[in-house]
Amino acid sequence: MENDQLKEQLSQVEAAIVQYNKKYPKTPISIEWEPQNPRDKKLGKFAQPCALLKRLNREYMVTVWWSGSPDSPDLCRIARHFPEMLLFPTENRIIYNAFEVLENGVSFVFGDPPALCLWGVATHIPAEVLNAKLLGNAIEVLDCSCTLAYGWIHDKDGDDHWASDAKLP
Repeated sequence: MENDQLKEQLSQVEAAIVQYNKKYPKTPISIEWEPQNPRDKKLGKFAQPCALLKRLNREYMVTVWWSGSPDSPDLCRIARHFPEMLLFPTENRIIYNAFEVLENGVSFVFGDPPALCLWGVATHIPAEVLNAKLLGNAIEVLDCSCTLAYGWIHDKDGDDHWASDAKLP
């Protein structure tokens, strides 16, 4: 990411947090950017700044992704991890229900192969439009999706969309 463009996107994330904290002072957000490591310096414009965002004793990982194209927006990825890494389920009912409970725009965060593991959930917002409302909504849908998906994958418990969608008893 070009240096000026990077600064602009990081400023947009910071501004959204300031807006959010003014609007919702009882549930403030804090953010701590990770220092740039030597590997990132070698990546130059392809480096992806990362931060730890905290709200209500929950942690989220924030990453700014460079699109690489002037026709595509740079993205702010916000992720929330499960309490523990989970193996991807093999039972159809669990898989279906786990995907069904993800909110719009939320996807799973997969671990590295060869094991098919799930770390949590994430969403992406164009960095240039990020504001307090979008940030707050992203956090809420991540919390809901994380809780419900973890419930299905780890505890095999939750609303059974598999049965209701298939009209099963």
